[in-house]
Amino acid sequence: MFKLLKNSMKAHKIIYVVLVLSQIIGMVCLIFLYGVFAEFNGRKQELDIDNKYIDLSFEGVTIGEIKELIRTTCAEVEADLSYVYTMALTDLEYPVNIYSGYSNGEFMNAEPIEENRNIISGRYFEKQDYTENSKVVVAGSDYKLGDKIKILGEEYTIIGIEGGDVLHNKVSTTINVIGDEAGALMTIFNFEDLPSVKDYKAIKNNFESKLGDRVYVPDFNIRDGETLVSIKTIIFISVIVGITIAVNTGMLYWYLIKNRRKELIVMGIVGASKLKRFKINMTEIAVISALTICIGMALMHLVFENIFYRIYGNNYNIFSARTYILTGAVVYGCIIVLTSAVVFVCNRVELKELLRRTNND
Repeated sequence: MFKLLKNSMKAHKIIYVVLVLSQIIGMVCLIFLYGVFAEFNGRKQELDIDNKYIDLSFEGVTIGEIKELIRTTCAEVEADLSYVYTMALTDLEYPVNIYSGYSNGEFMNAEPIEENRNIISGRYFEKQDYTENSKVVVAGSDYKLGDKIKILGEEYTIIGIEGGDVLHNKVSTTINVIGDEAGALMTIFNFEDLPSVKDYKAIKNNFESKLGDRVYVPDFNIRDGETLVSIKTIIFISVIVGITIAVNTGMLYWYLIKNRRKELIVMGIVGASKLKRFKINMTEIAVISALTICIGMALMHLVFENIFYRIYGNNYNIFSARTYILTGAVVYGCIIVLTSAVVFVCNRVELKELLRRTNND
């Protein structure tokens, strides 16, 4: 089969060059086109907001009312959360600060906060402080390491002292151990990137449905919503491009097979059945198409992804491995289906007819 392919490539160099280039260019265009429309569709989910946080303010709300609410909301939010900040009102002179990370249903340290803490003595919160609900705090320089401090009648141990720009009387603890009766002043959801409409709605709906007018969630508009293309258009154009690539490939293979009559005659004379000839031709098509599709995807990944991001400045993970695999599979499937029909039609011709056509050429 590979010898046949080699001979065929020598005899039809230009056609094979056009075939390979068209498939490579087609794959690059298809994936790039997907990225463009996915970018537009992604912008349909963007809020008209320039900061990476959504802040809520409360009136007459306790920490006990929002602990589980924060947890369930974090679970619904699809974007990457940097941390959740809550300010609690207690019997201390100043509010207690609570910085929370979230992972797999559990609160934990917020890495951006932990990395920027200036602990001059002692330590910051650790995993066991969350899992064991340890009554510990990190405080400003007005306090001493190891001292006890009472918050709403509960005794907490100071495990760390912060320096630098931190307020001298600042007190921080974990959301697991702050008393439920503490007042909730505000909560801020901080994101790694700009929050989406879906995540904003999850936060807004969850808190407003439970707390009503005791919570204030700022309103945001959808950015450029009227000028963006719908997902149906993305699917339609992607399918059209995929079919165009497949049809182009089918036509080129049709030309090759029609001009390969002598090889087909030889295979028939030596006893190759129509099915065997079909398998030989389809193996050639499958191998070439697989190689060109892989080359096209590699070219897109190594060269044109950077061009795309320079144009659109996109923060979304549009070109994931899943995107490439699905796109390649769809195009490969279209090519195999259409070219199978081409090869089947060509192989229906009897040897006598092939000889007659060859003699007439």
